[in-house]
Amino acid sequence: MEYMVITGHWIDQNWQLQKCVLNFVHIPPPRRGLEIADAIWRCLDDWDIQSKIHTVSVGIASANDSAIFHLKTYAQRKKSYFARENYFMLDVVLIF
Repeated sequence: MEYMVITGHWIDQNWQLQKCVLNFVHIPPPRRGLEIADAIWRCLDDWDIQSKIHTVSVGIASANDSAIFHLKTYAQRKKSYFARENYFMLDVVLIF
């Protein structure tokens, strides 16, 4: 399998935990950090939540370290720093 699932978790106005699958993305090999970061950033852009991300959780892999580096770079370039508004957790699960 060569898919990545991106889910979001947040606390609503009633302090209830909410979660939602934001995207299910096909990422063929080689799975490098740049491709992973691009897919995540496109998802954030589609949902217009670039400035609402507080935490990004990924599995253990060197490509994920690189992906996080690229996500930080994108955010700095777009001046869309994480967690400026509401807190929102992004969870990325790679299924290979």
